[in-house]
Amino acid sequence: MDIIISAIICTRNRQHLVEKAAKSLLDQTLDKDLYEILVVDNNSSDGTKKIIKKLARDHANLIYVFEPTLGIAAARNKGWPLAKGQYIAWLDDDAIASPNWLEMIVKRFDSLDETVGDVGGKIDPIWEVPPPAWLTLGMKRSLTIVDWSDTPHVLKENEWLAAANIAHRKSVIERLQGFNPRLGRKGDVLLCSLENYIAMQMKKMGLKSFYDPAIHVRHFIPKERLQKEWFYKRSFWQGVSEAIIKTDLEQLSTEDRLRAAANYASKQFNPVGWLRHMLTETEEASDVEKKIWAIKRSGYMYGLLKGEKPESG
Repeated sequence: MDIIISAIICTRNRQHLVEKAAKSLLDQTLDKDLYEILVVDNNSSDGTKKIIKKLARDHANLIYVFEPTLGIAAARNKGWPLAKGQYIAWLDDDAIASPNWLEMIVKRFDSLDETVGDVGGKIDPIWEVPPPAWLTLGMKRSLTIVDWSDTPHVLKENEWLAAANIAHRKSVIERLQGFNPRLGRKGDVLLCSLENYIAMQMKKMGLKSFYDPAIHVRHFIPKERLQKEWFYKRSFWQGVSEAIIKTDLEQLSTEDRLRAAANYASKQFNPVGWLRHMLTETEEASDVEKKIWAIKRSGYMYGLLKGEKPESG
């Protein structure tokens, strides 16, 4: 039988988490002859290689792949050209797939026409510690917690699919020439929005995204990500990422970027309000959220002003 779907996990120095993620993919309801698992090791210095290769000895459909260039985009761009399946399912190394995850992805793709370029679903948290009282719904979504509806549907405005639980048609990734190397986490630099950029490119091509809650994973949330400082850092790089997306999608020149920054500052950037939010230290959820938005705006301005030559293609 031919492989229908390729599941890819990209990982770096998370040996115990990636082992659990890989085992969840080895224990799927889909016939093992119909899928493969690629674990892309992004230059780990822990025991990742040893653990995955040990698992691979007993499972012919598990493949270890090494990528020395740091960054989730580099790891994904290493993995997808190697995929044999017509569908590529992405699972984060700190996520656990439901036993029927791959089966539900294949069934959902097979039920849709080719105007749908990617599918994804519900992501529930696995809390290492109880979440703080100031954690709002918006902040939870920054932790890759997704629950749009109990009903499958084409994504609406202001909805998205998250990296921990998403699958693309390989043909779409090929047409887009892979993932933007200017986006996505690189070590401690929390750049993001790889999937959002793909979704925006797909939209320009007339393609849609589909949400199905039956495509379900659980995602580990470590205690470090429940600190306000993590959210502040994350929101800054979210802003930078959104500036990169605007620059690359619109192919902005330096003059265009500076004009966009000036326009943004005049309409969206209130210096007095920004300073007030930046100086606020409180446990009140609304104040924490306002500070997060102020920092995100700073990141967006920084991204526009700093700028780099847009990626071609």
